Amino acid sequence: MSEIQDIEKQQAKPFKSFRIISSTLFGFILRAAQWFVTILVLGLSAGSLDKYATSGSMSYTVFASVFTLLYLIVFTILSFVSPLNIIIGVNVILEILITIFWFTSFISIAAIYGPSDCNYHYSGWYYIYYINKNACQASKAAIAFAAVNFALFLVSALALILTSISNISTDQLFQQNSISGASLNRPLIAVTSIGTSTVAFQTDNTNIESADTLNNNTVEQEAEPKEEGAADDVSAQSPVTTVTPAQNN
Repeated sequence: MSEIQDIEKQQAKPFKSFRIISSTLFGFILRAAQWFVTILVLGLSAGSLDKYATSGSMSYTVFASVFTLLYLIVFTILSFVSPLNIIIGVNVILEILITIFWFTSFISIAAIYGPSDCNYHYSGWYYIYYINKNACQASKAAIAFAAVNFALFLVSALALILTSISNISTDQLFQQNSISGASLNRPLIAVTSIGTSTVAFQTDNTNIESADTLNNNTVEQEAEPKEEGAADDVSAQSPVTTVTPAQNN
């Protein structure tokens, strides 16, 4: 019974040292901001690439936006539909990868499109080359929001790394939550507790019940020979009366 009580205490006890970043409300706000900024950068970079930008750095920003959206869609659905099948190690790797994507994207487009002037450009003495001013300004806005998205994913990546590595052994990072017993908040930015997995909890209870049943069976088996021996002793101690038939004279 003590083991069951320990498991129940673990279920109800979140990690106090990570109370803020483990908060579901904090996670939802952070994820909502990531959704908004990612969609915004995708629209800005695609518009700039269509009418102004020509370098591969803006194409890379479009790729980073699409990859991030796919990640957010897949893991948001999993968090509500099948949280026990999530593997925290995969989540950590993808968070780090996306953070790197946004850092390199911000640096590359800032180096190329940051110094550019969005007014018309003179080219020679005989004609004037006009650029699409709106598309040029969109590229500059993409620089700013790419930096914001880098900061947002840096926070979520650090939150997930701190709460998972600090509380889960390395060999459990790449196990399903149903096996490791780890639980994440719905935004999937932090481990909220260990041992709260329904499957893991049921498995622990089953093991405890099986052990209790085995112990009870052992006690019963040990008690049965004693009862038989006691019956033999009683029969040995009880007097035996021999009836001798009367002889007819």
